[in-house]
Parts: sequence; structure tokens; C-alpha cells
Amino acid sequence: MTRTIISILIPFIAPFILYAIWAWFTNRKKEALADGKPLASWQTWPWAILFSVGSVLATATLVILFFFGEPIQEGRWVPPTVVNGEMVPGHYEPIPRPPTDD
Repeated sequence: MTRTIISILIPFIAPFILYAIWAWFTNRKKEALADGKPLASWQTWPWAILFSVGSVLATATLVILFFFGEPIQEGRWVPPTVVNGEMVPGHYEPIPRPPTDD
């Protein structure tokens, strides 16, 4: 369940939360400008550009890992070996289960 939350729900919900925060700050900035109030120094930073670049980089990372990352394997890795003069490629073997005392 924790893995599902971390790998699916958080990446799905995070952009909506970040957008809501960004919209709230943008609205406050527009109201301050309309009222003629001076802006705080952090409100003049290029937040939209920073969030956009971060989103593009995160998306690119996920796409690259999806296409070029290795799938998760279960079992014990057996390296490549030569058996009877023939090359046997490396592979995963299932881990034997311990015998039960029934």
C-alpha cells in the first residue's frame, strides 16, 4: 500500500497541489498590485519558470527511466557461465522456499 501511495498517488496529486499553491500566490500578487501595495522580494522571483523547468525535468526523468530502466527482478542472479563449451547467459533463478514442518 505504501508503495502504491509513493509511486502513484503522490506523483498524481502533487501537480494539482502545486498548481493550487501557485494560483493562490498569483492571486495575492494581483490583488497587491491592484491595491498599489509594494510586492515582497520573493514575489518578484520567476516562480512559474522555475516550476515549469522542474516539471519538465521530472517528466523527462520519469520517461527516461520508464523506457531505459531495468525491470525489477525477483530471485537470485546467476551470472553467465560456460557449460559443456556453450555460453549460458545470465539469468534469475527463483529462490527455493524453506521446507515447512507440517
